[in-house]
Amino acid sequence: MEDSRSYLWIKVIILTCLMAGFFPRANANLTALYLATDWLRIQQAPDGSWGADQAKFISTSETVTALRASGLYDDSYYQGITWLENHGAPNLDYQSRSIAELSRHGDDVSSALFTINSAQDTVSGNSGGWGVSDQYAGAAIDTALVLQAFDAAAYPGAISNAIQYLKISQGTGNEAGWKASNDGVMDVISTALVVRALAPLEATYPLDIPSMLDNAGAALITHVPTTASTLQIAHTILALHKAGRQSAYVNALVQELIFRQGINGDWESNIYVTSVAVQAMAAVDGIDAANLTSSVTLPDRNLRKTMNLALGKNIMDQIKVADAHRLTNLSISSGVPVSDVTGLGYAVNLKSLSISGTTLTNLGFLVGMTQLESLVLNNDGLFSLSSSDIAGLVNLKTLDLSYQFTSISDLAALANLPSLQTVNLSGNGRLYYEFWLNRADTDGDGAMDLQEYYAFSRCQRASHRDELRPGWPNHRHKRCQWQYHQI
Repeated sequence: MEDSRSYLWIKVIILTCLMAGFFPRANANLTALYLATDWLRIQQAPDGSWGADQAKFISTSETVTALRASGLYDDSYYQGITWLENHGAPNLDYQSRSIAELSRHGDDVSSALFTINSAQDTVSGNSGGWGVSDQYAGAAIDTALVLQAFDAAAYPGAISNAIQYLKISQGTGNEAGWKASNDGVMDVISTALVVRALAPLEATYPLDIPSMLDNAGAALITHVPTTASTLQIAHTILALHKAGRQSAYVNALVQELIFRQGINGDWESNIYVTSVAVQAMAAVDGIDAANLTSSVTLPDRNLRKTMNLALGKNIMDQIKVADAHRLTNLSISSGVPVSDVTGLGYAVNLKSLSISGTTLTNLGFLVGMTQLESLVLNNDGLFSLSSSDIAGLVNLKTLDLSYQFTSISDLAALANLPSLQTVNLSGNGRLYYEFWLNRADTDGDGAMDLQEYYAFSRCQRASHRDELRPGWPNHRHKRCQWQYHQI
């Protein structure tokens, strides 16, 4: 009970900071997102589904979408996929949502797509759309969901007819969206879903879709103020962001969405609303991009195991690019020996990386790890440091290259790391001393003159007297900008 109360207070503090604007927007979005996905995973039923009764299909498919969009390919995600695979959807709406996620997972949904394509309305007055079943006339919301399923599966369905149907049924002026029924008024959810469906097709149909999206985007702003329902706000964020429209207004809606988030990470204690909100946050932060859903090639089983354990996943789970991006700390030790670091380079958000007892032929995997602040590479048989490999480590503060045992002959690449504060070269002979001398030689004349020495005197020097250049004062300096460890 005490632990749960502590966890609750942590959430209270985090959300208070979010609302007060103490975090940068990107960090605030991610914090809100992961609080929400934690809440969603807790709501999952033992059979892998979410929601109850008639809401089960839409809640499960949208939650699986939210977890995927957040890069969380964990047990909850796979259990949700399994539930969708084993339960037939009762109508075209639910079927389209399910097919979209199953196709992204890699399931063969070709038969289901053929059936849906065949259900297109071809006989009513404004034909070309899809209804809730093949017995119903076309409706904007069902047509949008079918087009999204086609896009997810890269299926060449009867798309042109659908676009013409949506073009004819679009309203005008402030009502330039789509209705939920033929005799109704513009519906925000239907309009947002149509915008999401049309956005990936804009380049393919440049004569029709750009103006449709422009008009619909303007109408959404009119109909969705910051006082609108949470579900409308979340759908509008997702639609406008996917369409690349009204970015300033999207930012305002995002702030409102974060403000409304509950203490437990949910929105309105509603699985469907929370799932759509999570999708919106993931889209704004770019972590739902298609390139992040591909699998990382990891030939070394121990590297896969180490990364999965750090992610809290099963040791042999498939790792997606989004998974690798979530890693901030990673330690690879001789206890779980790694012989091939292929795939490690996808962990571009690491702040701390330690690799010990592994044979490293090069450091190419470091390219792109610009967030690294601490790097430990000891007892790895490293032969060389390439400037091209480490030039991007602009935030690196601590570097440990101790006990490499092979002679790294050139440390010049370290001279251009602006944040580097601590270097450990223990066990590498006189190498540490040569680097120290080179760094102190600020004018590059190959020798350190008296002026350079006093400018450098903030740094603690090596303690071995026989390592000091003849004529230098033999004392240590406590105020240190750079530290060089003893041999």
